[in-house]
Amino acid sequence: MAVLGTALALVVWLWTYYLPGYLGGLLLVPRAEGLARQGVTLLIAFSTFPLLVFLASAAATSSLTPEFMLIAATVVNLTGFAVLKVRGRPSDPGTGSKDVMVLLGMTLCSALFIAASMRFLDLRDSMSAVHHCLYVIVMHAIGNDPSRSIPLFDGFSDGTMHFLIHHANDMFNGLGVHFYEQRLGNTAIIAPMVSLFGTAGWFLSSLFATAATGVWVTLAARESGARPLPSLLAASVFIWGAHLFCGYVINENMFAVALVAFLLWASLRRDLDLGWIVLMGITAGHLIGVRHTSSLFLPAIALAVLWQDSPLRQRAVHLLAGVAVCLLTMTPWLYVNYIMLGEWVTHPKVLGDSAERIVDNSFLGYGFRFRSLNWPFIDAVSRSPSNPFPTFLWIPLWAGRCFGQVSLALSTMGAAMQLRGEGRNSRNLWILVAFIVPHTLAIGWLEDMDWERITYAAPGLVPVGVWLALGMDSLGNSLRRTRTIITAAVLTAMVSGSAFALRSAEFRVDTRMVEPEHRSTDFGADPGVEALKRDLTAFSPLPALPFFHGENFEHLWQAFGAVVPEATLTMSGLPIYRSGQVAILSGNDLNEARTYEFVLEGVPLRTAEAPVRTGGGGQSLLTLRIAAKQIRVSVTRDAGRYRVVASTIDGSEVVRDFTIRLTPWNQPALSVTVEFDGSPLPDLRTLEYDGWVGDSATPALIVTNYGAETIDMIRVPYTVESMGEPTRCGTFVFISDVDYEWIETFLPIGGHQVSWEGETSGHLVIPRNPLATHILLFSSPYCHDHIPQYGDRYAVVEVPATGDASLVFRLDRMWRWKKWGS
Repeated sequence: MAVLGTALALVVWLWTYYLPGYLGGLLLVPRAEGLARQGVTLLIAFSTFPLLVFLASAAATSSLTPEFMLIAATVVNLTGFAVLKVRGRPSDPGTGSKDVMVLLGMTLCSALFIAASMRFLDLRDSMSAVHHCLYVIVMHAIGNDPSRSIPLFDGFSDGTMHFLIHHANDMFNGLGVHFYEQRLGNTAIIAPMVSLFGTAGWFLSSLFATAATGVWVTLAARESGARPLPSLLAASVFIWGAHLFCGYVINENMFAVALVAFLLWASLRRDLDLGWIVLMGITAGHLIGVRHTSSLFLPAIALAVLWQDSPLRQRAVHLLAGVAVCLLTMTPWLYVNYIMLGEWVTHPKVLGDSAERIVDNSFLGYGFRFRSLNWPFIDAVSRSPSNPFPTFLWIPLWAGRCFGQVSLALSTMGAAMQLRGEGRNSRNLWILVAFIVPHTLAIGWLEDMDWERITYAAPGLVPVGVWLALGMDSLGNSLRRTRTIITAAVLTAMVSGSAFALRSAEFRVDTRMVEPEHRSTDFGADPGVEALKRDLTAFSPLPALPFFHGENFEHLWQAFGAVVPEATLTMSGLPIYRSGQVAILSGNDLNEARTYEFVLEGVPLRTAEAPVRTGGGGQSLLTLRIAAKQIRVSVTRDAGRYRVVASTIDGSEVVRDFTIRLTPWNQPALSVTVEFDGSPLPDLRTLEYDGWVGDSATPALIVTNYGAETIDMIRVPYTVESMGEPTRCGTFVFISDVDYEWIETFLPIGGHQVSWEGETSGHLVIPRNPLATHILLFSSPYCHDHIPQYGDRYAVVEVPATGDASLVFRLDRMWRWKKWGS
């Protein structure tokens, strides 16, 4: 089935992505040749076409269903063929077999790299995956039908999980309440993939971004004068390092890296016609929807458009046209800001409802509230409590770890070549500088960053790939190879030496983001901070090793097998779902009640040995034993209150299990009532266990009429041995089937999270025999807005099956990097 699913995915991708991109490229930029033709095709397929389809679906108040995508692609393809027939197809579209092989090779290598080495929460645990902020938004963009599911393959249940979603159609098709932060542009990239390919769509969206980035960096390097082979090698190193920099599979910053890579390549070209300008304008507008900070790339794009060989009048027309197209593409994001926040140009993270994220800054005597900025917005250069360095130093040190210090040395050499006038010309140098400096400088001013937030700097590092290609290219120059190698060695020593010299650097601590009661804490030499400092300043000549996970291949193979759609049976117009395989997913839509109706097919009764699956985000479970083969179910969700009305369709003397999962995003399940055949269901119990939703501890629920011998709660005592670690705040993370040696385990996979307030003893209330196999206790000694990162301390214990055992958490572990030779 996986082979069939992979073949089906390829055919559907070619029709709904590649062909619209190819036809659109022929119409807009008919003179593109060779690999440039593939580059244009990928841009339209990755960004332009899905974006326009997504916006069309929002305007039509329609969900981005597979049918919507297929119809849109069919209309575009047939229209494209018709227009080309009238206009005449270019005599030579300029696509050779060598260029196709480059694209296929880049795609295959990217697929193997991502499949083997990246965090795959999204391929293993659909129940926890949809509780990531971006994932839940994607799901709401795809579905809005209380009787039609979004099927996702779920590795823990080894089958399809059917998610039912129902929300309002106002405020940008009901999505504004989710999108007003900054993620609308990302959803336009991911949602069509997930809509068409289900769980495999998470993987394919990342693969598409990675392969396209490799092609565009290769083309940008060629445009700067590097030869094909060094360009291809440099692009490979860059996408390797960029993935490590971004940290995990679905990262909005990796999508921003891809779009910046195209814009950089287009900006380096000297023969931009109106078709190129239109594509650049749409892409720049889309990029700002991916990350608002990407507006800092606009001056570099404008510089490139103005710095052409064409007459001044034509350049001015092109600039105005590009600005107009960009502003038009930005309008949806600005409109969402307006309807949600009352202002067109603003950001919610600096407004009142995010007050815990903003602090007082000042400049030239003028005070303002914003994210915590470093000097000169405060008195002296400072660092966050959990970081050894200010962000402006952490970025290059982290880049040295991810890309390798040799890569940074060769990139420096490539930039120096352009500065001396070697290569194409100095124009390219200043365009590259304009791409890297404003964005990196702005991110470098922000403090209170952790390893996940530092990924915001990744899009500004795309010029490193171009300079790396020029540096690699110079190594192949036989006339001065010895001198070049010596120069590269000296520069590597300088890069490594500069990093090592920072090991003794000390910076004062900025406590503005620390909770007030802890601001007087002595922030001395914390072991975790010191460990992070040693790692960041270590000799790292080669790109860092990723985390290799062989089991990902099995999960991915299963996900592609699920691409082939299952036929959903219906009864009286309602879909039939198997018990345990239907989940009601709700986001921030709390204004009015929503009702879902379906038929649930019973399965054999749950046994006491069957593990109880918990989930992030306050996921709750309704599991009932009823004498029936099938029941009709109506679930009404009103904020956090659920009313379930069930009735017999096909009665039976045999008692079966009927299970529904409630997966709220914002408002947790506060209560669940059940009526069966017109009367309250007898013997119904509501069990509570420790959960965590948002900033407050909220119990998760299990509502059942099973007896305590089958499902019950246990109260497990625990103690914490600090091992010298201050015990102030932290998180218990329940996980299953995950290697807890690596930082990626800070997310609950097959489990859930529980907040910890620093007690050295207490009790955990959890279901007896939970699916999760281990509990991690992450310690956050500074009690501020901080997620686990490298160097942070944690403890790990096995989850007890009963409440007889006492758990002892020893905070004697540190999350670490994978190193060569380890």
